[in-house]
Amino acid sequence: MEEILKPDLKEKPRNRCGIFTEGFREYRPRDKTIEVIRFTARQAEVIKVLYEAHQSAIDGEIKRLTLVDSIYSARKAAEIREKHGQKVIRKDGKESSYKYEWRLEKTVIKESHPAWSLGLVKLGNKIGKDKSYKLDLDFESKKQSKRK
Repeated sequence: MEEILKPDLKEKPRNRCGIFTEGFREYRPRDKTIEVIRFTARQAEVIKVLYEAHQSAIDGEIKRLTLVDSIYSARKAAEIREKHGQKVIRKDGKESSYKYEWRLEKTVIKESHPAWSLGLVKLGNKIGKDKSYKLDLDFESKKQSKRK
C-alpha cells in the first residue's frame, strides 16, 4: 500500500508550454527556435482575458462580445455591441450583403501577428450562435510533432 501512495520522484512533469511575463507583455516559448512573442498594452489585456478564460473553463473559450466587454470601456463596448449585426454601408454608398461583426483578428491582434500565425491565439468553437476565441498553450508541442 505504501508503494502506491509514494510519488515517483524520478519522473518530473514536463512543461509543455512557455511562460508569459508579468502583465502579459511577452510570451517566452519553451522551444528556443520560436522567437519571443511581444504584445502592446491593449493586446496584453486581450491575452490576459483569454488566459483567464483558459484557466477557468474546460474548453477555455470566450465569446466574442464577452471579450469586447472585457477589453473596452463600457461606452465603447456598447457602441460595438450596437453596431454588431447591422448591415454595412460600403464606400460607394451601397448596402453590403454582410453584417458587421467585431473581429479580434481585424482589430486588436491582427491576423499577421505571430500569436495568430504560430497558433497561440485561435478561433474557438461557436457557443450557441456566438463565435469565440481561445488560447492554445499546446501550440509549441503541436508544432514539434509536425516537424518529426
